[in-house]
Order: sequence, then C-alpha cells, then structure tokens
Amino acid sequence: MADAIDGKLSLIDALIQTADPAKLNRFDALAQEFVTSIDLDPNRVREEFEIGRFLIALMSRPGGSEAVYKRHGNLLARGLKDSFGLCREAEDLFASLISDFRAAGAAGRFSAEGYIGGTAIQKLDPQLFGIPQVQLRLDRNTIELPGGGNVFGVQIEINREHSGHRLTPESGHAVYLTGLPGRPTSWHLIEAECRKRYAAGERHPGRGDESRAEWARTLIKWLKSTHEGATIPTEKAVRNKLPEVLRELARK
Repeated sequence: MADAIDGKLSLIDALIQTADPAKLNRFDALAQEFVTSIDLDPNRVREEFEIGRFLIALMSRPGGSEAVYKRHGNLLARGLKDSFGLCREAEDLFASLISDFRAAGAAGRFSAEGYIGGTAIQKLDPQLFGIPQVQLRLDRNTIELPGGGNVFGVQIEINREHSGHRLTPESGHAVYLTGLPGRPTSWHLIEAECRKRYAAGERHPGRGDESRAEWARTLIKWLKSTHEGATIPTEKAVRNKLPEVLRELARK
C-alpha cells in the first residue's frame, strides 16, 4: 500500500484500511462516475481504491466539496440525470468515512505520530481525532490544529487486535465525539448539513423567520439515514441549538 513506512500508514491509507467496506466500496463506485471530470485515467489504476483515494484527497481540501459540485456539469454532459444527487451522496459518504476514522482514532484503535515544529517525531493524543475543529488534510498527510500550527508527516499504526481486517462502527465504541471525554454528540454533523442546505437555498419558513422545529425534524431524519451508529439527539436539543446558526446564516 502506498505511503507505508515500516508498517506505518499515511492518513489516507489508514482511512482506507480502517473504513467500513460497504461505505468505502460505494464511495469508490461514485468516484468512478467522476473519473472524466477529475482527469484520472480509469485504465491506469495501480493500487487499491486509487480513484476513490483521489476523490477523498480532493474533498479533504478547503473548498474541496465545492469543487466537486462545480464539476457536476461534466456529469450532466455524460447523461447522468441525477448528477447533483451523486455529488450530495459522495459528500455525505465522505463525511461519514471521516467521522468513523476520527472515532477509531479517539477510541485508541490506532496510534498516530507526526512532526510538530522541531525535527523529533511526537506521539499524538488519541483524543485529538475527536475534536471537530481539528482538520485532517488527507491530501497533504497533515493535521491542522485549532488556533494555528500543524502536524506534518503523520504516521499511523493500526493496533494489533485490529490488524488484518477493517474497523467498523459496530465494534461498540461511540462513533461521534465532541473531543470532550464522555460526551458523544452528532451536533457538528447536523450544523454542517444545516449550513450546506441553507447555502443551497433550502428554507423552512416559520412565523417571521425560519422554523426551528421543521429544520430540526429534517436534519434528524437526514442524520438517521446517512450516519448509522451516530448519536441521535432529541428534536428539542436540536431546536435549542439552531437559532444561533440560523441567525448567522440569515445575516450573510
């Protein structure tokens, strides 16, 4: 497998090695649909999930998902009727793969190390993967830390009890974390989806402004169908957290 050093893996190879096979295979199939729009020759595939890993790397960049949406016109030209739906499905699957990977790291199912500042490589705290503000740049094999600073040259080693098979959310560990011990949540997924839908023009009018209740029901339904194993919040909990996000979006 590419980017392995003495049995250690890069971020993207570790994600592929630990992913739920069903999700990964579907994502790779979607990536095949994008092949002409990302200028990757399907006949030149030399390693496992090469086309899928190209799309994963693209979507891990800032603005990467937007870049995928901009290319959906190429899919339309090829006669794919639901090109926008394919983009959305790829985006949702990518978010789910990343969430599963973060959970595996936070649960200690693999260890990671990298270079922070100086020349000596340092072991990383597993809880780092549970912090939503930490950005995993799979395209650069770098972890971007909140407030600035980066971890370069990340190397990951899967723990022995998990070697030889892919890790899945069904192992019993919490899959979605805030980064604070003992507090599983899916709010960061819900908030991100709300922002994407609002930016795309989706609205749920209420009395004078957006209906928090309708947004909450819509987003919870999306979470249940898209992120199996996620912590499902109550409608009241989502309603109480939405006003600040909706007010911010309305001002833009």
